[in-house]
Amino acid sequence: MGRKKRTFRELAYSTIEENKNIIDAIDISKDDDPSLVEERLQILLEKNIEGKPNLILGILIGINEVVDNILEHSDGTVFKEYDRTVEKPGVVSIEYCDKSNHLLITIWDFGKGIVDTLAKEYSELSREEVLYKAFELNVTRHRKIWKSRGNGLAKLKEFVLQSDGSILCETNEFEIIFNPLHPKGYVRKAIEEITGTQFTITIGCSNEINIYSIFATDAFEYFFDWDDDSIFFHLKEFLPLNSHQVGIKIKKLIQGSLKDSDKLIVLDFSEIEVFTDSFIQQMTTILSEEISFENFKTRIRFKNLNKFLLNMVQEKIYISSTKEE
Repeated sequence: MGRKKRTFRELAYSTIEENKNIIDAIDISKDDDPSLVEERLQILLEKNIEGKPNLILGILIGINEVVDNILEHSDGTVFKEYDRTVEKPGVVSIEYCDKSNHLLITIWDFGKGIVDTLAKEYSELSREEVLYKAFELNVTRHRKIWKSRGNGLAKLKEFVLQSDGSILCETNEFEIIFNPLHPKGYVRKAIEEITGTQFTITIGCSNEINIYSIFATDAFEYFFDWDDDSIFFHLKEFLPLNSHQVGIKIKKLIQGSLKDSDKLIVLDFSEIEVFTDSFIQQMTTILSEEISFENFKTRIRFKNLNKFLLNMVQEKIYISSTKEE
């Protein structure tokens, strides 16, 4: 009752405190821009949050997924592998509020909006149902091509709720809210229909979070066993590992090596502290679909993953195995 439409500046700086840590509005219009957000966000988090490495990694991964979506989805065009640009840049602002110990992130794009982007692919659903669906696993406008993609929003939602935080997403004619009172989401009509999508994300920073799930890890020990005659891909040479596009570039090199040699392909993650869900999907679930899971488990190996990244890879391997025919 009496809700007033907020401006971008009001959303970005709605918490007034004497001690602020702010990443001012960063435009997102080309491939390199999400990595700039990630670099500055990591500095901000390490400055203010101590003793919570999984919390920091979860924030970096979750926010990068949504920021990267500005380039991948907001214009509603066909999927593009490289050199992505949008005509009207999206905007990201971040504020750490030390008194309440939470992070406030606003992410805006000016594309077609989530509902309009997915409505054709999920034509059997109402527009309201499409918006709920967008925050579930494996939901993408490319589902006929890549059935395992479309996990970013679902994982961000799970992480934010674990932190006792909240998500407000305004898109097309709707708003959807996730918080501890509405963990499954609550959709209502927006005050006015907007162009694009606007996220206001609050993440609690008081507690460390177990952000990964482990799926039958003992069954996949052979993915971490190799010999000296293997072909090694040193992934630190491809940093930052923060998008589908980076993953596609490396995946094509891997596929070339698979054709040219019968040796094991070893992905070496030495000195890698973080990668995004989008990136590792290309190295696991999507690669296994394209070459078959049987070839994937016979030829692909992983080396030097830290505990956090190891669990992400094990999860993806598990998902890949469940799709084996």
